[in-house]
Amino acid sequence: VVEHSYSCALERSFLYHGRMYISAWHICFHSNVFSKQMK
Repeated sequence: VVEHSYSCALERSFLYHGRMYISAWHICFHSNVFSKQMK
């Protein structure tokens, strides 16, 4: 069950804008940039 969801960015070779999802046991980041998905 997702407890919170935030708009955020992950910096690697460039900035990936996406969403961070927080549950009791996991922190997940999801971004879809140029049809390349990051999970």
